[in-house]
Order: sequence, then structure tokens, then C-alpha cells
Amino acid sequence: MVLKEGLQVVVGNGERVRFWEDLKWDSVPLQTAFPRMFSLSSNKEGRLHDFGRWQGLTWIWEVPLRRAVLGWEQEQWRCFMAALSCANQDFRSNPFLIWNNYVPPKAEIFVWNLLRDRVPVKEVLGRFGMDFSSNMNCSLCCKQVETVDHLFLQCEWSWNLWLEGMSWWEVSSCANQRLSQWWECWNGFCPNSKAKRAWSSLFYAIVWAVWEARNALCFEGRELSLSNAADMVKFRVGWWFKHHRKGSSEPITSILLNLRDLCVEKAKCFGVAPF
Repeated sequence: MVLKEGLQVVVGNGERVRFWEDLKWDSVPLQTAFPRMFSLSSNKEGRLHDFGRWQGLTWIWEVPLRRAVLGWEQEQWRCFMAALSCANQDFRSNPFLIWNNYVPPKAEIFVWNLLRDRVPVKEVLGRFGMDFSSNMNCSLCCKQVETVDHLFLQCEWSWNLWLEGMSWWEVSSCANQRLSQWWECWNGFCPNSKAKRAWSSLFYAIVWAVWEARNALCFEGRELSLSNAADMVKFRVGWWFKHHRKGSSEPITSILLNLRDLCVEKAKCFGVAPF
């Protein structure tokens, strides 16, 4: 995947991507493109997640070195860090697409577009010349202009779906005004570190259910009840969980009935499941 003018990354799980070998500059691995920096590194076998951290929605590179960079190496170091910084704009608002593959790619890409304000809600379509002058209001509540932030978070119908999903983990929170901020805070609400991946998948499942409900109403005239939407969310989270518990013979009905306990006590690594 080309991120900027030359920096490439093999997209997948951040625990598998080898920093020095899989990240490439002009199609050349970083260890070959920047041999001096590779020799100075104290972690030559490290994975991508070992070389930085998230600060909000911005990725901060932190390359561990075995000693300080000397004066004559400063220029090479600046070039190296400039190459890495080329990736930051595409990493921004897109951490799970880069780091994880435990939800389907279709859901990851949808969230990526959502956080970049590229999902075709009425306000976005209006910016591109479509005439909604007669009715720009939210398709679900009809109370405010249908923006990404309103439809997926501020709308009463959508917010009740968030509350229902969080209640499965006995979590409660006040609504945020911006979806990007809600995304940024989401993992901080996770009640247990072992539930982190299942909890993260809940975000994807909820926004997808909101979009399905909106489209069903807009294009089919069919109103999706909140209880049916919640059932779809729970089923998807449970299905993704079951699909990636290797060797598990537990029926999906049992997983759905005990979703919180299963996710907290027995959470396993997720992979890509049908959507």
C-alpha cells in the first residue's frame, strides 16, 4: 500500500508487520534504504507496533536506538524521520484499518471513510451539488441536519443503540459531539483488557447497523426497530468472536446469551470473518 511519495507498508495486523523489512521506501525495505539507521536500531526484529504509539488520532513514531545519533548522522536521521512522517496523514483516523484484521475489511473501510467524513450522508452529498433543500434532516429522527456526527452519534435513535450495546458490558457514558472524538475515546471505555478486541468490534457493528437502518428507511421505506438493530449488532459481534475461537464448538446462541462473560474471560485473537 503506497501511503505517500514512496513510503509503503504491508497492511495487516500491527503485531505481524516487520518494521525494517515490511515498511518500504521507493519499493526498498527500510533496512536497505536507511542502512545506517538500521545499524543504530536496538530492535532489528521489531514489529510495527514496537516503533510508536497513538496520541489521540495521530501516530507518533518512536524508533529505539542503541546510542544517541552523532553529528555526522543527523542528516541521515532527519531524512529517515521525514520518510516515516509521510505515513502519518494516512494513519490518522485509521488506526484499526492499519493495526487489526479481526473485523471484516468491509467494516474497516466503512469506518475509515466515516472518520474522514466520506460517507454519503445528506450533508456530504449536498456539498457535491445534490439538492436536499426540501429535506436535509436526519433520516432516522428528522430533527437535525443529517451530518456524519449527527446520524451516527447525536441522533436519538443512534445514541440509544450505543447505550444498548454498552449496556452489555455494563458501561455507560455521555454522548460526545464529534464521532472522531468518540472513536478516539472508545477503547478507554473498555471494562476489561481481555475484552479489548470484542469491545472494539462493537464500534464497527453499531455504526454499520446505523447505516443499514438509515438506508432501509431511505431506499426501501422500511423502518428498522431499535431492538432489531441491537440484535444485529450483538449477532455480528458474537459471530466474529465465534469465528476466531479456534476449535470452539460452542453454538452461536450460547455466545450471544453470554456475550459479556465470554468476551471478558475467554477473549481470543480475531481474524477476518464474513460480513
